[in-house]
Amino acid sequence: MTKNLGTKQQTLMNIGMVIFVLMWFIPSFALLISSFRESGAISSSGWWMIFTNPSEFTLTNYELVLGSSGIARAFLNTLIIALPATILTVILGAVTAFPIAYYKFPGRISIFILFIAL
Repeated sequence: MTKNLGTKQQTLMNIGMVIFVLMWFIPSFALLISSFRESGAISSSGWWMIFTNPSEFTLTNYELVLGSSGIARAFLNTLIIALPATILTVILGAVTAFPIAYYKFPGRISIFILFIAL
């Protein structure tokens, strides 16, 4: 059974979701922009200043990281951990999603919430 929300409630929910998305997106975008600035510029002015002075844009940070000797091993370690974790999560999610979606049993919603929370 679904409830139809009123226009006011729907509007408030949409505004809330937009605020939530912006609260997540702006810091992530700022971090990305800051990665293209030199450390002196990062500590002396805000990330948005790159738009007023595009000459601050630099790839030096990436050259330093990619040129360091241990980056290849670190990347391999990340793949060794991340790939199996992702594959197992997708398989476990698919195996549990089917009975939760198609069978009615007591505690079904609680199990669903538990998996969403994880």
